[in-house]
Amino acid sequence: MLRGMKDDLPTVPARRRWWRVLGWGMLVAAVAICGWSGWRAYDYRAAVREARAAGFFFLESPTPLAAIRADWQAALRLATWTERERRLELPDGTELAPLRPLLMRLDPTDLTAIRCRHVDALRGLTRLRLVDLTGSDVKDLAPLASLAQLQRLDLTNCTGIADLAPLAGLAQLQSIDIVGATGLGAEAVAAFKKSRPRVWLIGPGGRPVNAE
Repeated sequence: MLRGMKDDLPTVPARRRWWRVLGWGMLVAAVAICGWSGWRAYDYRAAVREARAAGFFFLESPTPLAAIRADWQAALRLATWTERERRLELPDGTELAPLRPLLMRLDPTDLTAIRCRHVDALRGLTRLRLVDLTGSDVKDLAPLASLAQLQRLDLTNCTGIADLAPLAGLAQLQSIDIVGATGLGAEAVAAFKKSRPRVWLIGPGGRPVNAE
């Protein structure tokens, strides 16, 4: 009799079961994404407070919503949604190594670190577009090779640099300031110009080294 009762129970079509599973999966994924995004936003704001409390200058452009409130046409500009600026300026002579966790949390687009040490700490900061390392103790530029969005690099008076080759693979790179970078020989400069002829190497007086 029980067997007969089981046979009489309505069965859920296989397709409907799959839709249920898919629906629950999408719900779980949405909750996880919202939780992760919320944590990232909270941690970022905490990092900003830490940076300012340490005396670092940190400036960020308005959020998309704030920009639209100020000018509704901003909603129609791609830069409003994709190019939010985060500018970090560190005190002269800052040692970067202890700051790497904070740098990763801030994820800046522009960085000024004059006469800094240990540029290895910049490895993996892929949002960086502008980096000023004037007078820094830099000998190897390999840690900067992962900065995929880097556009401008200031190596003024970085006398320890002898080779620009690690930067050759940065597709967005536009200019490098090499005034006073006395360790760079003519061969190293010529080799870089050959591999990346469209990148301007800025020399004394703001004149491009690769000018005709």
